[in-house]
Amino acid sequence: MAETVLTTPDAYREAMAKALGNANEYETEISCFRNLPIGHPSKHIFALNCMRMQWGDWLVLEANGYDNYWFKRIVRVACRNRFVWAIGAASSGKSMGFAAYLDTAWKANAWCTSGIVSSTSRDALQQRAWGIMKKMHTLDRYKIGMRLDYKDAIVLQEDKNDKDRLMENSIIAVALPKGSEGEKAIGEIQGRKNHNVIWLCDELGHMDGNAIQTARGNLAANRSFQFFGCSNKPEEGDPMYQDAEPFGPGFEKGWDTPGLSERTSWPTRLGVCIYFDGDKSPNLKAPEDEPVPFPMLSTREYRKTLVSMDGIENGPQFWRWWKAFPKKGEINDRVLTVKIIEAFGANDQPIWGPNPDKKTVAGLDLGLKKDGDPCCSSFAIVGKSIDGQIILAEEEDAVALPQNMTSELPYEKQIAQRFIQECENRQCHLVALDISGGGGTMALAIREEAKLQGYNIEIIAVDFGGSPSEENYDRGDGTLVPAKELFDRKVTELWYSYRLAVQNRLIRGFNISSNVCKQFCERRVIQDEKRKFKVEKKEDMKKRIKRSPDHADARALCHVAARKAGLSPSRGMQDSTTSHEIDDWPDRPIQQRNSYGSQYQSRRSYAPR
Repeated sequence: MAETVLTTPDAYREAMAKALGNANEYETEISCFRNLPIGHPSKHIFALNCMRMQWGDWLVLEANGYDNYWFKRIVRVACRNRFVWAIGAASSGKSMGFAAYLDTAWKANAWCTSGIVSSTSRDALQQRAWGIMKKMHTLDRYKIGMRLDYKDAIVLQEDKNDKDRLMENSIIAVALPKGSEGEKAIGEIQGRKNHNVIWLCDELGHMDGNAIQTARGNLAANRSFQFFGCSNKPEEGDPMYQDAEPFGPGFEKGWDTPGLSERTSWPTRLGVCIYFDGDKSPNLKAPEDEPVPFPMLSTREYRKTLVSMDGIENGPQFWRWWKAFPKKGEINDRVLTVKIIEAFGANDQPIWGPNPDKKTVAGLDLGLKKDGDPCCSSFAIVGKSIDGQIILAEEEDAVALPQNMTSELPYEKQIAQRFIQECENRQCHLVALDISGGGGTMALAIREEAKLQGYNIEIIAVDFGGSPSEENYDRGDGTLVPAKELFDRKVTELWYSYRLAVQNRLIRGFNISSNVCKQFCERRVIQDEKRKFKVEKKEDMKKRIKRSPDHADARALCHVAARKAGLSPSRGMQDSTTSHEIDDWPDRPIQQRNSYGSQYQSRRSYAPR
């Protein structure tokens, strides 16, 4: 058979049947599926035929002359790619499609295949992918193995005396909640060794992205490893948003690629993402007066329900569960979003006035030596713009100051020398520095180095871990209250005041592709039980996204230095009287609550209080 040129599925099936001898139709189909490699253009044909035989009328792939092309697309893409992400409408069949592929792929090579089904909790597993797997195993006409509900596993045979052997060639359900329990489960997944490993992550957007990436990276060395990630609408900064983002030639703008929401798939950094727009549901091919051909998929009635919940065609519920496509800037638990940065012109280049009286200022954030994080310095220019407003014009990104491990100079001496050199290159003489941790020692080292070099520099000492200031901020209802009543600690006040500077149109040159931008847009903020704002702890953020927000910390400190150099304070936003969407700018004023309870202002009136 190997020497025969097989140009069609029929020819391959005929050759396989001859090679197998007395095999039945199902054995022939699954053998064809098993022997064709991932990426073969005919592999999905045999997969679908196996599924039809396995589940009969329960799996509806065609009905009343209509085609369930959503399900078939999932199977086709799974057969052709090692890494697949699927986003889209609720009830688009994502979990079912990948579960069917995983079940069939395991049956085809059960003696050398490990399948893993993950979700955020055991309850979520039972309600979604694992619940589907259990039903498939029950209804399978060509069942192999046995289901062990006490282990949440499907195994070839039960062997209570050898648990490792029991779980080696099996499909197991693994809950991955955030925290220590999820980390323990990730360790179990990373240790899976087999000829084939297939991992399906349901509700990927709600999982610990760092843990998933680590485990996936360890397994990816296996050339037969496949990973499938499913989610509804990705939220800016979550694992699905990052992994499913368009990548490559023609997709340089990522999620902002023109026409992206009209596509059904696009390349990602590791593989491919498939997208299911509710308005393209197979059920919408049938006229309204006919019964829906696929009751399990998105229907017109569900669409009407979502629209009625919002009261408008493109409201939050409709967009989340029907269109399920990410929209920049809609999240309310991040310090900044790209949409806010762009809406307030922070990414515009500065236009200086005739007498700008420019001064360069800096912020310096210390890295964690034990973790290898470098120090970061952020530089910017304070001066008058063409309209007479004092603004802060940022450099493209913060400058990393890594330690040279082969140098004989002490750490503080190295950083002090490099930082003074960066300041001298820009004629910067004013810097704000975080003195928490080892910052006090670094401040002394910088002063000593500046004195040795005869360079004049003023250092503003800031304690990120300290208490908020006595400065007043708008609580959101027009009332000014001391910072200590609004923020849990000093670092929250510093990040919040930088956001207000953006919203008051005092920032220019903000590079939305920079590390600074990514970190501002990734750091979470909540209100605690006392209604105080609280930014995510640095160690929690690093654990979640595998990096510390040092670049953004340096930028927040740079804003402190800019205030000393004459930049106006940003205590709140001016109110407007008419409510419109933010996309209506610059023609109309708006009044829209931001994630802190303050209000966006009219673009034509941006003087701070």
